[in-house]
Amino acid sequence: MIKLIYCINRKPDLTDEQFFDYWKNVHGPIGARIPGLRRLVQSRRVNVAGDKPADFDGVAELWFDDEPALLAARESSEWKASSADEANFIDHEWVAYLVTEEHVIRERQFKATIPLLHVANAAAARQFYCDGLGFRLAFAHGPDETLADPCYMGLERDGAWLIASSFPGDGVAGGVCNVMVGSVDDLHAEFLAKGVKIDLAPVNQTWGTREMYVRDADRNTVRFIQE
Repeated sequence: MIKLIYCINRKPDLTDEQFFDYWKNVHGPIGARIPGLRRLVQSRRVNVAGDKPADFDGVAELWFDDEPALLAARESSEWKASSADEANFIDHEWVAYLVTEEHVIRERQFKATIPLLHVANAAAARQFYCDGLGFRLAFAHGPDETLADPCYMGLERDGAWLIASSFPGDGVAGGVCNVMVGSVDDLHAEFLAKGVKIDLAPVNQTWGTREMYVRDADRNTVRFIQE
């Protein structure tokens, strides 16, 4: 994974409010459409009492799988549209740009929990989760390469992981996996376009979240939850 870091300043004729509003609500959705983009984060300048004036008004961070993915993205019409839109709010006389590879020095001791779902047929599960739900197959392990099952598969999308396993003893069919997402409705539209059967259409729950459910062939339910 590599990360592009872009330090920017607002155009002189824009107020902070105008700059931040345009960056988030107009430019952000344009940039989010860049193909191959794994994650996009906007960090706004915060004025802290006693600090000297900041060198930049904000920082944009864009994650890609690798250098080829970044280079391919640069050739896309979506990248070109995002670059062209910068003239509407960025002062290009004072920017900084670099591509980085992260080396974590310190982080939380507990990194993540990864749900495991039991499946009967690894190939069918791979088709459902990858072709239907947009996960990528990160790895697949089995005791005999000539046999499709049993198989232990790692599936990933946007940094969220789940394990689908057809090994005996790895879970039971009919499990539940909660996935916290940015927009349930965007995923709903994506899944419908792919022909994924929706078990529960997007609904506002009484406890304050918006949720959508899908179910695989083994009765495992994936609950997509938006806070």
